[in-house]
Parts: sequence; structure tokens; C-alpha cells
Amino acid sequence: MSDMTISTRAALGAAGGLVGTFALQALMTATGKAMPQTTPPIREDPGEFMVERAESLLPKSARENVPQTVETAAAGALALGYGLTFGSLYGALRPRGGDALTDGAVLGAACWAAGYAGWLPALGLMPPVWRQRAP
Repeated sequence: MSDMTISTRAALGAAGGLVGTFALQALMTATGKAMPQTTPPIREDPGEFMVERAESLLPKSARENVPQTVETAAAGALALGYGLTFGSLYGALRPRGGDALTDGAVLGAACWAAGYAGWLPALGLMPPVWRQRAP
């Protein structure tokens, strides 16, 4: 991978991030159905939260005319964008190849930490993981 351009590496990383995001979303959905007690205590969907904040910047007349389907699609796209961003940054910043399993685990842990131990608690969407209690 070292002889590729930075844009090619970023695009490949984004593709990997997309695949990883879809895999994790499917796993979280299945786990939530089979074992609902393992679902993180998120107070509000992060995508919906961000869409609401963005809409609050619009004039009231424009805000009222945003269709629900657009809001839902934008919230879903933000989740995909999160995975794409992490994958793209990884691809751009790591020019040499490595062990995909190790790299994926490290990237996944960093992505998880940024969200569940970082910005989600900072925005009040969930308690920090160190304050959560197992049911």
C-alpha cells in the first residue's frame, strides 16, 4: 500500500470504514434484539441529535419545511460518515501495509473510544462508560 497515492489510500480506507460500519450496525442490531439489556444507555440517537442541532440553525420557516424522510436519511448518513471518516483518515495516515486484523482492532477501539468515552458523554447523550452499571 506504500506506493499508492494518499487519495487512493484514503478512498480504500473509507471503503473499509463503510464495510466496518455496516458490519457493526448489523451486529449491534442483532445483539440489541437478542440481548436488549446489553444496549448502551444512549438518551438520544446521535444522528438525530446532530440533525436537530443543524436544523436549529435554520430560520423557523425553513426548519418547518424539512421533510421527515430527509431528517431520517441525514441522521443515517451521519452514522455512515463517522465510519467513513475514521477509515479514510486511517488509510491516509498509514501508508505502509500491516496486519489487517490488528489494524482493524486498533482502529475499532479508537473509533469506539472517540464516541463512547468522548463526544457522546461530552454532549450528554449517554453517561461515560466508567459510570455505567451492568444490568
